[in-house]
Amino acid sequence: MSTLPATTDVVIVGAGPTGLALACILAAKRVSFVLIDRLAEGANTSRAAVVHARTLEAPGSGSITDSPIATQRILLAGDAAHVHSPAGGQGMNTGIQDAVALGHTLTAVLGGQAHESQLDEYERTRRPIADRVVALTDRMTRMATLRNRRSRTIRNAMIRMIGRIPAVRRWVATELAGLRNR
Repeated sequence: MSTLPATTDVVIVGAGPTGLALACILAAKRVSFVLIDRLAEGANTSRAAVVHARTLEAPGSGSITDSPIATQRILLAGDAAHVHSPAGGQGMNTGIQDAVALGHTLTAVLGGQAHESQLDEYERTRRPIADRVVALTDRMTRMATLRNRRSRTIRNAMIRMIGRIPAVRRWVATELAGLRNR
């Protein structure tokens, strides 16, 4: 087992897709980071959170789960910021997009190209995207799990009907691919 360094710029908690994507961005910009995970080896169940190292030095209280996705320099990304139904396969894509946005902002701030207040932009830009993804996956889950037979019949007929409209197909493909969230 390796030992942790005495200092680092960023601590990434969770070696899932989001944590690994952020680690790649930070490594490419030569930002020091530590990537920690509760598991000794990789698995597809990790959850990623990003913690600005100076936060670990400051005393404070409060629950991360009750906080916005960026506060007191504890910056959440991926499932730590927006857990939702797996409907539509949105989670990993949104988490990796979080990591890219956060990675670029962190490297600019830590490299002196941006003021630390720029980290607040992460919350303002990613929160609406997370809210939209959570709302979409919630609607998809409710539609997929209809119990009433008549409601399911109507749903299936509507899907067949509107699925023939090219603009609707493009919209669905764009949403599910996360292309509106770039």
